[in-house]
Amino acid sequence: MGKACTLVHRNPDMFLVAVPDHQYGSGSTNCYIVRAGDETLVVDAGAASEEGARVLQAALREVGARPETTSFFLTHLHVDHSGLLPAVAHEGALVRAGAAELAVMRMLRDTAVREECGRCLQEAGISKGEAGEYLAFRLGVDDVQDDRWSLCAVEGGDCVRVGDVEFAVLDTAGHAPGHCSLLHRESGVLIGGDQVLFTTSPYVPFYPGVEDRLALYLYRLSAVRKEGVVRLLQAHGRLREEQGAFDGRVEWLISHRERRLREYRETVERTPGLTGVEITLSSPSSANIGDWDACSMIVRWCVVSNGMAVLDHLLATGQVAAAVGADGVRRYLPAR
Repeated sequence: MGKACTLVHRNPDMFLVAVPDHQYGSGSTNCYIVRAGDETLVVDAGAASEEGARVLQAALREVGARPETTSFFLTHLHVDHSGLLPAVAHEGALVRAGAAELAVMRMLRDTAVREECGRCLQEAGISKGEAGEYLAFRLGVDDVQDDRWSLCAVEGGDCVRVGDVEFAVLDTAGHAPGHCSLLHRESGVLIGGDQVLFTTSPYVPFYPGVEDRLALYLYRLSAVRKEGVVRLLQAHGRLREEQGAFDGRVEWLISHRERRLREYRETVERTPGLTGVEITLSSPSSANIGDWDACSMIVRWCVVSNGMAVLDHLLATGQVAAAVGADGVRRYLPAR
């Protein structure tokens, strides 16, 4: 194949397209093109940029994709996965995404919902101005426009067909409320988005409608391990070929989260009365962050939202207690 994409699996033919991303810190997003007969499926669309658009458009030309027989599947609606959709999806194209992703996208258009999200962020000890920055970044998912494409909501248990090839839709929520992946059961190949990454532990961001986001992520991690995945095609980082790489990484991610829960609980027990941001920044896992004020907004958002997910889980499971003061900020206490 040409320079814009690489064949990574045969029967069905799956191509990797490393779409450059110089905005959000990952360097690139691994998007995938599936070809079967005359049909093409594009899984994720990368971050919006002129360079990224050129790469993805060139890849589609190389594989012989035609607009009228090309559909799209977004594992989730973060901007580094949906941003190039306007550049590559023709008007009226079929675009599939998780039902919960589309629901949250529409919820966040409501001013009252955005204000409540801002209050929750400020309750964690984030300033009003910074909370506004985080919400503006999160609202980038509105790139997926209801009236431009034929949006189709999918859920775990659904099937997606490309020509005569069938993929099972897996509910892999946690990193995003409606994160979904595609499993080709015959080969055991999983196009997995951001649920499992080999280079980092995927962050579990703040989003409305789910009280315990970390519990959801851990539950879905445990569930996907039972699906017979032989090979993972993930959204960031180099693909891994060695046998057992996927199962080993899932096990590591679960144990990593369990360690993080212990760290935060011990911090609360050692120093009662800290805010969510203070606990997050004082935990051993944050030791390599460096100068917090010098960190980019995206890094700060990832760190803070991860910390909120950990603390919400500890609260939901009764491992810590909390009280909101007159200043509207929640402070954490050891469980009684």
